[in-house]
Amino acid sequence: MAYEQLIKEFKKAKPIGNSDLDIQPRYAAIALFLSLLLITSALITANSKKSFPLKFITYTFLSAGGSLFFGLGAIYLANSVGVYI
Repeated sequence: MAYEQLIKEFKKAKPIGNSDLDIQPRYAAIALFLSLLLITSALITANSKKSFPLKFITYTFLSAGGSLFFGLGAIYLANSVGVYI
């Protein structure tokens, strides 16, 4: 495939996804902040004086949400930094 044809196809192609590279560092910062907030809340819940089943369920959901946001933040951070390296 010639370079000129490749450039033409690149310019004709529709973008995949809905997040621009300029916004990804902002998404990463927000996701990492939310993960820190949720994981801290889970640790505070673990040391509370509530009943064990309620504490366990609350801790499970908070830590799962924190892990989810941490994974999303890591992906967005890797995408935004990896493009420029």
